[in-house]
Amino acid sequence: MARSYLCSRHQSKVGKASPQKLVQAIEGCCAEEAGFLSPRMSVMETIFRLLLAGGNQAVSSEEIAQQLSQLRGENVYSNTVEQVLDQEPRFYGIRSLVEEEEGVEVKELAESETETEAETTELGVGTVAEEEIG
Repeated sequence: MARSYLCSRHQSKVGKASPQKLVQAIEGCCAEEAGFLSPRMSVMETIFRLLLAGGNQAVSSEEIAQQLSQLRGENVYSNTVEQVLDQEPRFYGIRSLVEEEEGVEVKELAESETETEAETTELGVGTVAEEEIG
């Protein structure tokens, strides 16, 4: 899936690149292309693209809400982000992680592996991209 977010420059260069290389290409170049992010995209599509543009790093729902608000020019709240992720996470491979931080639970977005695999990675974008390559 991540392969489809590559700019034309990288589409022909990646070959059988690892998911990490795909995300690096998207973060370093493709996410800067005009139209990569648009206020007209669905909230879920925008969240996924923000995660790709951020290098597939865990990020809080509050940070995503701030980025969405900036992009859309209207207030988007973290509970809205969480509701969208609770409804549509499987298609994009995104799931929430809960970490203990000074006794407070913090929800973060993370990439999940396929259900049959025991190990998980930091975010859910790599698994989908890896399936496309294979």
